[in-house]
Amino acid sequence: MNDNLQKKILDKVKTLPPMPQIAAKVIQICEKPNFNFSEVIMLVSKDISLTSSILKFANSAAFSPVSEVTDLRQATTYIGVNNLKNLVISISLKSVYNKTFDFISQKIWEHSIAVSIFSRLLALLKKPEIATEVFTLGMMHDIGQIIFKTSVPEYSEFVETAFNNNIPLSEIEKNFIGFDHAELGGYTMKTWKMPHLFIDVVYFHHQYLQSKFKDHSVILTYANNIVKSLSDCIDKVINEADIEYCEEVLKISKAEKDELINNFMEIYKKEKEIFELK
Repeated sequence: MNDNLQKKILDKVKTLPPMPQIAAKVIQICEKPNFNFSEVIMLVSKDISLTSSILKFANSAAFSPVSEVTDLRQATTYIGVNNLKNLVISISLKSVYNKTFDFISQKIWEHSIAVSIFSRLLALLKKPEIATEVFTLGMMHDIGQIIFKTSVPEYSEFVETAFNNNIPLSEIEKNFIGFDHAELGGYTMKTWKMPHLFIDVVYFHHQYLQSKFKDHSVILTYANNIVKSLSDCIDKVINEADIEYCEEVLKISKAEKDELINNFMEIYKKEKEIFELK
């Protein structure tokens, strides 16, 4: 991302929202060497709504607990420190979506959660060591769309034009604004001082071959396209060539693909409450 593009983004988007406060503090705590995770639990437990959302996720079919998870310490033991940290960051983003609550925001939120769940399922099958990271990336990858929604008065018209004419939304964004939601999302990750992994993968999620994090980017790209084919979203253009390439790279058989889709749809139908903005 060059300086000219950054300046252009800042000129267009005057009020970039801050990283939600609790998520920012969690990142600060976790960056300390030998941090005490009790600090994170204490911090998160002060937010009843966030705690409730984390417990819903921990008890959902996405994580499939053997018995009910009833508190944050138990959630940490069951889903692990990294999963809890990333859930805190991901769910905290809901506050950004809620500021613009409407039909488009709801659809972006639904799509983001769906991509995060499918990404995690795929990673557990093919690259389990990055399952936690791709789950969070799925949540964050379209954050640029929400910021456009709050900053560009005509954005709803862009969405309508893209949807009605089966044109990639990113193409219309670039034509009218000069850059797309992926570039804006990457810049937002940088502004929020997220790790380079998140800056890179979010920025290049429509140009995944340029990413330095190939496994993450391929999984996110595949999940993004498959989820579009399975559910309603504001950008319905599916890239079949990308799907074929990702299936080849990840060695996804037809049987595996069918099982992934069945598992995803089961979770998607079962966990409706997770997908609601309030």
